[in-house]
Amino acid sequence: MRSFVIRTTYLRPTANRGARVRAEVLGAPGFSSASVAYDHAFDLEGNSRLAISALLRKNGLAWAVGEHPAGVSGRGLAWVASETTA
Repeated sequence: MRSFVIRTTYLRPTANRGARVRAEVLGAPGFSSASVAYDHAFDLEGNSRLAISALLRKNGLAWAVGEHPAGVSGRGLAWVASETTA
């Protein structure tokens, strides 16, 4: 079973778009990133989980993601994800 790092990053609002959170798989080319609008009902960790869910759906992945972030990465969080066995 392989493990991956998913980084979630807070993106500040611009003149054209509101704040959002982007999720991307690090060190594994071929995966598309995903962004979600920042939901102020949640904190950064909650919004990161929403972005990770969007990333997994977009790439058709069934990975298990850690319950809590594994660390801080710049303006975001780092999460450990593992392939699940069928």
